[in-house]
Formats: sequence, structure tokens, C-alpha cells
Amino acid sequence: MALEQIAEVPAAEAERAVQNRLSMVVFSGDMDRLMAAFIIATGAAASGMDVTMFFTFWGLQAIKKPSPTGRSLFGRMLGVFLRDIQGVGPSKMNFGGLGRWMFKKMMKAHNVTPLPELRRLAAELGVRMLACQMSMEFMEIRREDLIDEVQDVVGVATFLEEASRSKITLFIRSDLPRRCPMEPKPDLTLDLKGLLCPMPVVKINQAIENVPVGGLIEAYATDPGVMADIPAWCRSTGNELVTIEKQDKVIRFVVRRLK
Repeated sequence: MALEQIAEVPAAEAERAVQNRLSMVVFSGDMDRLMAAFIIATGAAASGMDVTMFFTFWGLQAIKKPSPTGRSLFGRMLGVFLRDIQGVGPSKMNFGGLGRWMFKKMMKAHNVTPLPELRRLAAELGVRMLACQMSMEFMEIRREDLIDEVQDVVGVATFLEEASRSKITLFIRSDLPRRCPMEPKPDLTLDLKGLLCPMPVVKINQAIENVPVGGLIEAYATDPGVMADIPAWCRSTGNELVTIEKQDKVIRFVVRRLK
């Protein structure tokens, strides 16, 4: 009985940790995407969640000091293009820095919290900021080039350990929706762009019969209702929603036939 009680306590603690933890990979160094990352992080931390942000490649600009980087010729050349959090520009309409100036003016006019202030707030709320060791070595960024609020420089295994205990895991990236290189090739791809409810669900329901059990259907849609309708359809029909993601106005999702 004593052994059973000892075993139950860690299990209960692990369950609580999983339900109250958010882990985020910040790959993008774009101003708007960093805004989204820090808004989500501060909101989650203010709601009582344990938050970890793992900055890799271009995302390191969000936690970099305004100082030159690089040791080799190529490293110093790369350092010319790396910015700190004050110098990053939007993913679109940057216009050589004019867009950054315009966005900052508009944010100030509408009382939107600026990006450096969001980062400071995240640190105050206890958000754990980690830097990717491999990216730093490759891009020749030293530990002393990072802001003091960065808790540690770690490898992917450390972040995966954090993510494995998280209820929510996010990836803030720079590219458009596309198939992950490790994702199996779909048996069927559907273009549902322009179709409104209920047609995306109708088309998926018809197409599922044309793939084998275990097969995948990849689809692209523009109807916002797909974000709720497709997961609901998968639950009601007993099929698996492998992934669903939205970038700009295009929604990509993959469904696996289970029966």
C-alpha cells in the first residue's frame, strides 16, 4: 500500500504539470511573428501557465544584444544582417526599414505594447527563455551576445523534455503552410479553396472512400469554419486529424482514414 501511494504522487504531479505548461519554438525573427509569440507567452504566463520559449536561428534576434557577432569572415558577414529586438522588421511591407517605422508609429497611436516591452514583461512574469545551442554555434553568436534574461543555452533534447510535459506546444515560423519533410506523402490532395460550408466537409466525406484505411488526405481550404468543422467531422466519423494549420488565408489539414 505504501508503495502504491508513493507511485501515485508523481503521477498526479506530472498530470498537473502537463495541463499547466506551454512550450514554444520561436524560429522567426520577423517583428509581427515575434509580437505574436510574446503576446501568447505573456498571456499564458499571466494565466498561471509555466511558459518556455526556445529561440532558434532567426528567432535569436529577439534575445540578442545590439552588438556585432561573428568570429570568421562569414560569421561577421552574417552578423551584419542580424538585428536586435529594436531592429527587426515586419514579415511583409518592410520596405527597407520604412515598414518597421510605420508599424511602430501605428502601434504607438493605438496603444499597442511595443515588442521590447513585451519581452521585458515576459521575463517579469517568469517566462523561461532558452537559446538553441546549435544555432548559436552555427551563426557564431556567443552567450555574452544574448540579453541577461536568457536562462540557458540548450540543445534540442532539453527543449523536447520541456515540450513532452506541455499541454500546448507552438511553433512560430516564417514560411507558408507546406508539408513537413518528415510527414508521409498523402494518398490524395484536395483543393477546397473558395468552397464555403458545408462543401469542405462534404468533399472530405466523399474523398475518404477513395483512400485505403490508414491512408492520408491532404486538403487546402479558405473557409474559416474549417478550423472547427474538420476536427468535429473527424470525431464524429472516427477518423484522425493529423494536422491543421492556418497561414494568412489558407488552411491546410491532413486527415487519416481509420476505418
